[in-house]
Amino acid sequence: MIVLVIPEELMLPRFFPVESIISSKRIWNNVKIDYIGSRHIGFTVEDKISNTKHSVMYLSEKKFPYCWNCDCQWYSIRKSYCKHILAVNIFLQKMKEILPFEVKFVNEELLKKSFLI
Repeated sequence: MIVLVIPEELMLPRFFPVESIISSKRIWNNVKIDYIGSRHIGFTVEDKISNTKHSVMYLSEKKFPYCWNCDCQWYSIRKSYCKHILAVNIFLQKMKEILPFEVKFVNEELLKKSFLI
């Protein structure tokens, strides 16, 4: 079973452009789990306004920030987190009680103050 650990850096607004935060809050409910492997979890994020779908991967063997990947142009060019990775993390926070794997947030107190809730 994968234990998904979300580091506190991912919960800080300064880590992301404001547009990414706003967009991720709009699309988090369009996140689907594609598959769960022994070390990887695949997600699909659909943006109905721009009519796009993107694949987001969590790779448990990699260290932060390399544990998350997305196939979008933003992530490919800038190598920084995109709205799709953010949307998956919002989805994980909101759905953590019913997910088929464990999600741990490194700093629960910071999470309560973050934009992910």
